[in-house]
Amino acid sequence: MPDEKNSHRLWYTRRDGVVKGPFPEPLVSSYILLGRLNEKDELSPDGEHWGPLSRYPELFPEEMKNVRTEEDRMRLELARMRVDERLAEKRLEQERARARAAADAEWDGVERRGTDRRRPEPESTLRHRAHRRQLLEEMGGKIHREQNPWVLPAILVLILLGLVLVFWLLWTHYGAVDGAQPDCSAPPAPGVNWSFCHMEGRDLSRANLQGANLSNIRLQGANLHGANLSGADLSYAELNRADLGFANLQGARLQGAVLVGANLAGADLSGADLAYASLQDAVLAGARLERANLSKAYWTNGRVCRTGSISRCR
Repeated sequence: MPDEKNSHRLWYTRRDGVVKGPFPEPLVSSYILLGRLNEKDELSPDGEHWGPLSRYPELFPEEMKNVRTEEDRMRLELARMRVDERLAEKRLEQERARARAAADAEWDGVERRGTDRRRPEPESTLRHRAHRRQLLEEMGGKIHREQNPWVLPAILVLILLGLVLVFWLLWTHYGAVDGAQPDCSAPPAPGVNWSFCHMEGRDLSRANLQGANLSNIRLQGANLHGANLSGADLSYAELNRADLGFANLQGARLQGAVLVGANLAGADLSGADLAYASLQDAVLAGARLERANLSKAYWTNGRVCRTGSISRCR
């Protein structure tokens, strides 16, 4: 979220020529988090000079930056739920305030304008108005409870997400629960299970790892030049600065993989799944990306590919 010193800064938004605002900076950041502002929108601090949303990275909440693991994505979803609930509460409070103001105006009668004083009202009228205001506030509380039947389900969902997170952490610590334990000492071979293994800087050039289970593996700086990784599971693998030049990655699963600064020049990524993968500063010269899924992937220049991006980042 924006710094406290910028919390009073105002922003205008423009979409399809329609200008709205100004909005306070924390509200703009909340709209970005909830997806109500996206790459179709333009922003301006003064209503005259406009720029795309990507020009103002300081408006993006921390939870949206460097989302690389399943835990990061869960933290992002929880942040969205919290912000959405706060905005809903604020809207409801505004509606109740408007209802109370309308009720007061209705019972206050007609006011004299200018400097004229209002005529004194009987004590019975004053008591009636106070009693009616009390009833309205009590009814507002009751309506608030009745109009929010989703509160209990939302709490249950949060509890469920917490249990899923605990299970995931246990799973990542103790290994897969299906009985297929990884063997980090096994030699490179097709179908080998190196899930969660630490193999930073390992020389695996031209190794045959077809169909191997390499999920969550740590291969930072490893040499995989010309390796056969077709059909391999590399989901959430850490491949920062790894050399994958001319590697065969046809049909490989690379969801959420971290490939920051990796060399993929000449690699065959046709049909690979790179959804949510991080490719910042990666080298893709001559790489084949036919039918590759790039939905929500972080591209080499840092921008996020649109959902449904196939073969190229859109």
